[in-house]
Amino acid sequence: APRDVAKLHLGSTDSPALALGAGVTAPAGSELEHRLIAAVLGGQCSEVEPYTASGIAGDLIKVLAPARFLTMAAGGQTNFYRVQVGHRHGPGAILESARLVAEQRLCGRDARFESVLGSLRQGPGTSIWSDTARAVASVYGPCWLATEIATIGAVVSELEEITRGWPPREGVPFGPNPDYACLAQARLGRNDSTWWQRQYDMIYDDLSRASWCLALIAVASEDAILANIERLDALATQLPSEERQALVLTSSRLGASTIGRRLEPDLLKRIGPRSTLTALLIAHHCSQTQTSKEGAIYLDPMTALSDQQLADMGAFGLAGWPALHGLSARMRTEPTDGLLAGLRAHGPHAVVTLPEMATPAPRELLVKILEAPAAYPLAWLLAAENFVARSHQDRPLLELARAESWFADAA
Repeated sequence: APRDVAKLHLGSTDSPALALGAGVTAPAGSELEHRLIAAVLGGQCSEVEPYTASGIAGDLIKVLAPARFLTMAAGGQTNFYRVQVGHRHGPGAILESARLVAEQRLCGRDARFESVLGSLRQGPGTSIWSDTARAVASVYGPCWLATEIATIGAVVSELEEITRGWPPREGVPFGPNPDYACLAQARLGRNDSTWWQRQYDMIYDDLSRASWCLALIAVASEDAILANIERLDALATQLPSEERQALVLTSSRLGASTIGRRLEPDLLKRIGPRSTLTALLIAHHCSQTQTSKEGAIYLDPMTALSDQQLADMGAFGLAGWPALHGLSARMRTEPTDGLLAGLRAHGPHAVVTLPEMATPAPRELLVKILEAPAAYPLAWLLAAENFVARSHQDRPLLELARAESWFADAA
């Protein structure tokens, strides 16, 4: 009953996404509805399947999910990831008719949402991202969803040809009243290390801190990142759980996508000893994992990171994919119990596509996976089952009967 649903307690960071994923519809105007809407705007529900999400919060997912803007940035390609890591794909996951109904409901609830739709209907150019982010903020206030939309615009490779003028003369990209057009322009200042430092000195709220971290790792040059690595490490590790989760998932989506620039793999060494979170954020944009045109998978072994670091990154769920790829690549060449423990740390929901291989790992290690099938990534469970089944040889029954004296009295 709606009255009972309204009493639903969302006590953890993951609770809103789980509720929307389960099809929970909050009563209009209830505290639960406000909580679910805030979670969507806060970037905590961007991986929820749009068909199952309902209510105003679900409508926001249908219309403004980051996957839609990544599709735009990829030239309309719904399969915009370099390799499958578990993130949801683009608009192909939802019919246009369902989105139109959601748009009508959102405008019916708040007529100002029409400005968001007007921004979305623009032609090609960075303004479709920055203007949409601005419009979202004008309706709901500054939020992570607007930050992610604007940042996607900032990483589009053609941005330099579309946006002119650096530094921005008016507005600020971070702070209590950010101008998301300035954030979309941040890529033009990717080499300006002092600009990034000045922005750092002016931010005090958690949303701005997380936004600064995302913009730095997504668009800044390697020199600018190195010049600000201590600031990045300090801010990222001090974020509250909601902002930290939003940051790591957005970085993961951008890093796994085909848009934007790649960082050199040796940057992970050059940043020196840093927190697991900071190393993972950099790894998203350093990973060389890719799928060839022929469909062959190459998994980056992430040689700059230790086995333990890769295992610890399992705490970040599907965003830990660079580490899972590294562990999987190492298991193919130098399999150990430690690497097996690392795979287990990523859990059964972690997604990895394993290259074709005759022997994925020694049989004794694969048997350990089969002994705890609910503890390991599904791809490794299937690989273990396939190899062990193929390599198993039953003893002939006659030989077994004689060895165990089944018919002791037989001649």
